[in-house]
Amino acid sequence: MRESEDDKDRVPIGERVTIYRRGKRGVWTAEFSLHDKHSRRSLRTTNKKAAIRKAIQLDHELSCDMFKPPTPATTIAEAHRQYIEFLTSERRAPKTVVRYRGELNTFEVFCNGRGIRRLAQISPSLLDAYRAARGKTHHPKTVFHESIVIKQLLRWSESRRLIGETPLKHYRVAKPISRPKPAPTLDEVQRVLKAASHQRRVVFAVLAFSGMRVGELQNLREFDVDCEGGWIEVVSRPGAETKTKQSRKIPIHPVLLSLLRAYRRRSGPSFFSAEPSAKYPDGGHRVSPKHLNEAFQALAKKLGMPVGRDSGYTLHALRRFFETFTANAGTPQRAVDTWMGHCGDKSMGSVYYSLSEVESAAMMARVPFSVEPAHSASECST
Repeated sequence: MRESEDDKDRVPIGERVTIYRRGKRGVWTAEFSLHDKHSRRSLRTTNKKAAIRKAIQLDHELSCDMFKPPTPATTIAEAHRQYIEFLTSERRAPKTVVRYRGELNTFEVFCNGRGIRRLAQISPSLLDAYRAARGKTHHPKTVFHESIVIKQLLRWSESRRLIGETPLKHYRVAKPISRPKPAPTLDEVQRVLKAASHQRRVVFAVLAFSGMRVGELQNLREFDVDCEGGWIEVVSRPGAETKTKQSRKIPIHPVLLSLLRAYRRRSGPSFFSAEPSAKYPDGGHRVSPKHLNEAFQALAKKLGMPVGRDSGYTLHALRRFFETFTANAGTPQRAVDTWMGHCGDKSMGSVYYSLSEVESAAMMARVPFSVEPAHSASECST
């Protein structure tokens, strides 16, 4: 039977539904509007009375906002792909995109191993099993972050109507207890600097006496370090954005300035470059945060200091040293936060606080950093 548009073949039901026969078998179909979009739903019957009963129920659900459309058969892989594309289009930091992609890849492999390929098949019990499996080999913070990313994927998929309602809507993930990490003392920092090679000594000193992140140090360009003016500019550039996507200026402490003036940089766009290696015998390539961390921990361990992510020092401990030492020296916390690029404080004080360059440089100069004298006092090399 062909679909007909004649009024006698169309039966209005309630205020929002109209039914009509469709197809060769004359199966009754309901027509209605949902979210301002024309929608159609088979009533799966050729009996008119049965079709009317189903249509009355459908009209009631639509009127009471109880109607749930069929769940789309979107695969986890497809939602994963679209979500990563969305994060990229939103210009999320490349490291963030890479981490999210890796975490979702791991979850997708886990789901495939259990025969689960559609978003609608994800359940709280599935996430429980995934977290239990990951918890056997990974740090609680890693498992927590992975769980949050999975929940974010489902919320985003719901907003894009790739799924009905996220099955993890009421799933709560307890945040692991964050234990304070140790910060090196000034004496320990000095010992590491003394034991390091000249080039790494300058790199470690910049991290310890400026508070910048190692990724920010890696992205420093030739003209970002101004020894003449006494400033380091941490610039958020396309493809090399800072964590907060904001640029800032850090005054160079006099102790650090003497080290930078003695530093002989290699040619190339980066201010700091890596030491020669088997792969790069001439050196000059970008510094590797991983290799810097390994070198720092090796030195610290050799000097009898605790190392490791849980209860010892990693390269990031130099950033903790900077915050601890400057704050204990009486520097206003807002000034320290400004230098370090913190932006988590949403108070009005953080909105109105302004730090002039003159005040910033004077505060930095008063911090009692000290280190062994540099070997020379030549100007920054270009």
